[in-house]
Amino acid sequence: MLETVLRNNHEKRTYNPDSLETTREVLSRLKFIGLLKRNEKVNTKHVYVQPDCLTTSLSRSLLYPESRASTLQFVHSTITRTFEILDMYEQAGDSVNNMSYTSLVGDLVQSQSGLENLKYTYQDDKKFCCDIETIRQQITTKLSRTNQVVLAGVLAPDTVPVLEEKQAAADVESLKDTEEIADD
Repeated sequence: MLETVLRNNHEKRTYNPDSLETTREVLSRLKFIGLLKRNEKVNTKHVYVQPDCLTTSLSRSLLYPESRASTLQFVHSTITRTFEILDMYEQAGDSVNNMSYTSLVGDLVQSQSGLENLKYTYQDDKKFCCDIETIRQQITTKLSRTNQVVLAGVLAPDTVPVLEEKQAAADVESLKDTEEIADD
């Protein structure tokens, strides 16, 4: 009987490669985002980069459909799950999680350069660039609320983002306005 229960539970937890449920997969995708260079497009299904050229445009349009929307969804879901993992690490507070927390903060900082490179790649699409910039602002806000000692260890001292309370409130309001516009 125990064997039947274990088998049934195992069958319910099938792996979905498109899911960002595992912490390891989220961390891997966050590192991937941080490594993006200018003029590289993301194949979100198989998680690799493609050069921004005519061949890529044709393959992404006709053979293996990929879109800016799927890239944006990939980035958004990865960053959202990263925030959830950071919150979990902050609540746990043990030394093993503290090392993972520090590494995750470093990867989050690095992801901003990859996002900036995505903006460059899709500079002709103003909406996409605005969406990416909104995500970058969310990251900056999250980092400003991060343990400053950890952040100082990851960044050079003069680059640690510290938001004044008024600025943090303005960022929150800006994000609310953006969400309201997107809902319309």
